[in-house]
Amino acid sequence: MTPPAASRPAGLDAARAAENLGGGYYSTEEAFSGWRASSGHDANLRMKEATRFGIALAKDPQTRYRAWWALVVAGEPEKRVEISAGPVGWFGSNRPPR
Repeated sequence: MTPPAASRPAGLDAARAAENLGGGYYSTEEAFSGWRASSGHDANLRMKEATRFGIALAKDPQTRYRAWWALVVAGEPEKRVEISAGPVGWFGSNRPPR
């Protein structure tokens, strides 16, 4: 599965995130059983780096599957190094006044 785009705004590292989607399951047990039966989805469930999990259910009786599940698994984000907003070096017109 590809890393979820929704994980970026949450501060999660997409290299350590995955999502499982499923339709037509009417309980968490059914959804997880379906994901375990799929090698790609099962690999996401077993991601060793995963420490964060989020699950959502949307229901719409007017659709074919009537119930839609989304599961996001993610590892801890890498520590980010903050860089000064100032210039890295002085050149041309960006030199400070003397």
